Order: sequence, then structure tokens, then C-alpha cells
Amino acid sequence: MVIAAIVHEGLLGGPAVVPIFVSAGTALLPAIIAGVTSVLAVLLSPRAMWGFAKRRPLVVVGLVGIAGAGWMGASYVIAATGGAGVAKGTDWSAVGREIIQRKAHAVVGVEHVWKLTDAELGDAGWPMATPLVMGERVIVATTTQYLGGMGGTLYGVEARTGKILWRTMDEAEGVPLKAICSSPAATADGKYFVIGQGLHADANSALLGVEAETGKVVWRAATPLHVESSPVVYMFGSRELAVVGVGAIEGDDRKPTGKTEWHAGYVLCVDAKLGKEEWRHKLADPESSPAVDREGIVYIGSGLNGNAVVALRSESDGVLKEKNLPREVWRTATTYPAVGSVVLAESGEKKLVLIGTGNGDFVFSDVNPAGVILAMDQKTGVEVWRCAMPETVMGPLAIFEGTVYAGCKNGEVWAMGLADGKVLWRGKVGDAKAVSPVLTGIGTDGYGVYGVDAGEMLAGFDARTGEKRFGMPLGDVAKAKLGMTMATPVLAGDMLIVATETGGVRGLRIKRGGTAAEGGAK
Repeated sequence: MVIAAIVHEGLLGGPAVVPIFVSAGTALLPAIIAGVTSVLAVLLSPRAMWGFAKRRPLVVVGLVGIAGAGWMGASYVIAATGGAGVAKGTDWSAVGREIIQRKAHAVVGVEHVWKLTDAELGDAGWPMATPLVMGERVIVATTTQYLGGMGGTLYGVEARTGKILWRTMDEAEGVPLKAICSSPAATADGKYFVIGQGLHADANSALLGVEAETGKVVWRAATPLHVESSPVVYMFGSRELAVVGVGAIEGDDRKPTGKTEWHAGYVLCVDAKLGKEEWRHKLADPESSPAVDREGIVYIGSGLNGNAVVALRSESDGVLKEKNLPREVWRTATTYPAVGSVVLAESGEKKLVLIGTGNGDFVFSDVNPAGVILAMDQKTGVEVWRCAMPETVMGPLAIFEGTVYAGCKNGEVWAMGLADGKVLWRGKVGDAKAVSPVLTGIGTDGYGVYGVDAGEMLAGFDARTGEKRFGMPLGDVAKAKLGMTMATPVLAGDMLIVATETGGVRGLRIKRGGTAAEGGAK
């Protein structure tokens, strides 16, 4: 009975105690064999079994309870391990710890801590850019539609309370900020951030360097086009650089307009502290956001009229000339425009470049929508795998412990294996009656996966199973002018920072533990 109690308690409370049962079972093996022999003798004789039940009803009830608990425990282990089964030599203590940890960290909902809407932001409008967490501060960029056009505003916000610390509306005295779609990137010392400005039809926009403590614009790198791409700041040798895509302005025929030699788009690299241009490289419509590896190789997508992913060296033009090296390391053609943000990852010994592609954009969808997530070899650009999607993948992919998470314009969050692109699960952010495209990237901490659709619905999923844990409306879609929520949810500890078109910017605390029915969103 002592052993039965240990098994029963262990399976219900967590398999971490299973090794205790194994050790005890080894010591009491003769007694266990004798007991099993007796039970078998009873089971093989119906008359004996009925007599035993009448004499010892409590024992029968106990045995049934133990069998039920064993079945429940086995089912729980199978569910917790993704149905993968148990391998020979399984470390049960590790399995138990993982199950307990996953249950403790399971997402059941979110609750508001703070929010910045039109009232707090002074009718400053729409936060298209993904917020940047810099220590105790959150950098927020918004776009406002005025009667004569559109402008931008930058905010420094206290991460714990949502208190506005500073506000910047001008890039220089008398020169207002343009609309902002680009998401900020911090310098290594945390003192500055770099951000682009301008929307798709804007010319003569700039990449900006901004002081994080005050919001003061400290440098400006001018372009003849616009910077919707989000920059990456990185160390190359002893220098800190920022690289970004400068996108094309297309006409009704979807061909680039403009009269300069750079009118079709280019990749721009500048000194991250001074804004001084280091180099530029012609590339058709690089609205994609780049990624950079440890060797300083820049990976970025080419969008409309380009349909490619390229890898670029970071050395200056002079150094490349001396070494007789081209800027491009490799170029891989894609079926559709490579509009998503590039992400780098490792799978075993493979180093991968991943990006979402598709035949749509933030505003338009093709009459026959389609998309592909591509994984390529970092060294060569050779395709490793592809995952066909029903629509374009616009936002950055999230990768955690061998799983890739993506938002798709068909309104779903997708999970696939990093090694092979095999789909693991998919789930709708909104409900079946109100499907809205997912234009953002995905936030995850390995336990929960968070997606926001253009209908301003926030959904949380179990990272392993795809079970939808909660859904929460964040704004009033009826008031939306464009229906384009584009900011990726950002995790900061147990806080989730989200921004939508009409719902403003919100700091939400993630509620964990228990089941979805026990939580919910407030």
C-alpha cells in the first residue's frame, strides 16, 4: 500500500517522484512478484475474483483507483511530451521537471498594467513600429494622419508604469518627423537607438540616430527614398555599424519611379554613433529588415521586382577593392518578393537564414494569394527547406528551441520544425467568423506564443501543442482607418508590450499556471 500511495501521488502531482518508485520497487521485488502472482490467480478465476471482491471491497476500489491514476498519469506524460513516446533509458526526473516547469509557466491569460491610447498620447495616432525595450524604458514610435499628410512622433515610456518620459516630434528645429513604420534598434551601450522614417510613397526620408534618455535626434543619414525597413545595429571589428533597407517608390505599374541612380532601392550602412555613410549597395526594393551574423555578413530580402535574398559583406568599398572581393557573397532567387524580416538560426550543425515571402504586401493581397517560408544555408544561400503558406508572411519569424513560429496573412499563427520546415500546428488568432490578416511577427518565450491580427485581437497559444489559451480584443476596429496593425508583440520578462492601430500601446502582465479555463484575459 505504501508503494501504491507513492505511485498514485507521483502521477497526479508530477512524475518527478517516479525514480523513488523505481528504487523502492527494486528493493521489494520479491514481495511485488508475490503480489502480482496472487492478483493474476484471482483474475484468472471469475469465481475467486467475485469472492475476493465481496471479502475485500476496499482493496478492489483501491486497485481500480490505482489503475485509473496510472492511466491518467500515462496520458499526461504522453501529452506533455508531445505524444512522442518514451525512449529507452528516459531520464524520468528530467521529464518530471519539464512537465512541472511547463505547467507552472503555462499561459492562461493577460491582465492590463498600463495603456497609452489617444487620450494619453495626445491624439498622436497609430503605432505601426514594434516597440523597443531598453532596460527600464520602452521606445514607442507613432504615425499621425494630418489634413495635409502624415507625421511621426517618438516616445520614451517607463516600462513598469507606462509613464511618458519624453516626446519628440521634430528631427531638427522646424523639421517635423515623417511617418514611422521602421522599428528602432539599440546601440550596444544602450544610450542611443537608430530608426528609419517615411512610408511607401515618401521621398527624401532619413535614417535617424536618437538619444534614448532624451529623445533628441543626434544625427541624420539622408536618403532620396524612404526607410520602412527596420535597422540592425552590430559590431564589425572595433566599429559599431547600422544597416537598413531603403525601399523603392512604385507607380501604378508597380515599377519604381524616380530619377536618381538609386531610385529602385538600396541597402545602406552607416556608422551607428555618427550617422556617417559607410557604403550602399543597389538592391531592388529592400523593404525587408536585415540580419547580421558574427562575421559581419548582412542578409536581406529584395521585394517587388527583386524576388531574392542576398548576403553582403560589411567591409568598406575601399577594402573590398583592395581584396578584389564583390559586395555580394551570394544571391538566392525566390518565387515571390522577399518582404519578411530575415532571421538567423542554428539547427544542429546547420546555420540557416530564414525569411517569409509572398505575393502580397501590407495593404494588398493577390487574387491568388500564396507565400513561402524559406530556410537557406548561411554560407552558400542554397535552399535547405521551404514551407508553402496560403498567404504572405510579412513579419519577422520567431525561433525557440528548434521551432519556428510565423504569422500569416490568412489570419493564423503557424509552428514548424526548424530542421525540416514540417508544420507542427496552426491556429487562428481571431474567431472563425472574423478572420483578419496577421501582418505582425510573433512573440514567444517558449511556453506561450502571441499573435495580433489586423482586427486588433491578441491571442495566446501553447507553444508546444498550439492550444489557444486566450483571446483578447485590444482596439475598436470600427474606428480603424487602414486596418493595418503591424507591430510585433514584445516580451520583457512577464510583461507583454503590444501596439495596435486604435488600441494604442499596452503593457500586459502574462498570467501563468493552471489551465486556460482558470485564466482568461482582463
